[in-house]
Amino acid sequence: MGKLENWIIDNQMHSSAEVLADLIGAEMHERCNEFPPHPDTLEWHNATFERRFKNALLGLPPPDSAMVAMLCKVLDMEIDHEVEELDRFIKDGGLTSVCPTAAHHETFHFLWQSLLHHLEERSSSLEVPFKRKDKHRVVESLRKRALMVHLAS
Repeated sequence: MGKLENWIIDNQMHSSAEVLADLIGAEMHERCNEFPPHPDTLEWHNATFERRFKNALLGLPPPDSAMVAMLCKVLDMEIDHEVEELDRFIKDGGLTSVCPTAAHHETFHFLWQSLLHHLEERSSSLEVPFKRKDKHRVVESLRKRALMVHLAS
């Protein structure tokens, strides 16, 4: 058995939705760890997003564990469609603690949109019904992985 299979068994994950949520969380964590991606390797699904980030991406700082934790909070709000709460959070300076510079803000916004897109794309392509609670499981998997990396360093 491989490392991943042993980890799944050890954590007693029984439903396929739980397993898939954890795997997608691992993919999202990898995207954070390998930031910034090379712009030529990305599929740009939005022309405005591409214009905003394609040339600036390689100069952006990578996220730290605090930023990933904040991304998880924002992704949870997105999943719950808490538009007013999210808007208020941003307007009230909720990102200033994890985004000390304009470049950090750009990193945050890039990851916010690309992780949300990845989550939605992966969950809609699954044969297993993927509900809101499963999307929250994905975010929780990302949160736990980021915390483990933070505690290890």
